[in-house]
Amino acid sequence: AAERRVTLTLDPLSGLPLRLPPGVLDLLELASGNLIENALEAASGTPDAQVRVLIAADPEGVVLEVRDSGPGVPPELTDSLTRRGVSSKGAAPDGTPRGVGLALVVDRAQALGATLTHDRVTDAARTWTRFTLDVPLPGGEE
Repeated sequence: AAERRVTLTLDPLSGLPLRLPPGVLDLLELASGNLIENALEAASGTPDAQVRVLIAADPEGVVLEVRDSGPGVPPELTDSLTRRGVSSKGAAPDGTPRGVGLALVVDRAQALGATLTHDRVTDAARTWTRFTLDVPLPGGEE
């Protein structure tokens, strides 16, 4: 985050239960890495660039929310951004394929009954791009 001049903040209310069903921790690791990296890249170069992360559990499941102060998802990609091969970043300079990370997150999420959504939200200070992963926990939190 520092090399991109982006302030990265973990919400102080973040926390997880001691035990999670098989596959959930792997999904959270994959999703958080992908979503935070994308958010850092999106926010980089914007005034007062920020990324905020919340990961929390309640009796119904786990939520991972990543917000960034970047320009948002281009309207023409709103419905297709999570498909393999679709990226708002354009071609990589070294030829590395783009549009793989979010598609992989969605594939893993669906296998666990989870959903990944994105939207724009405004608070008192600014407008954010928000990606939210909702992971249901069967039988509730332990």
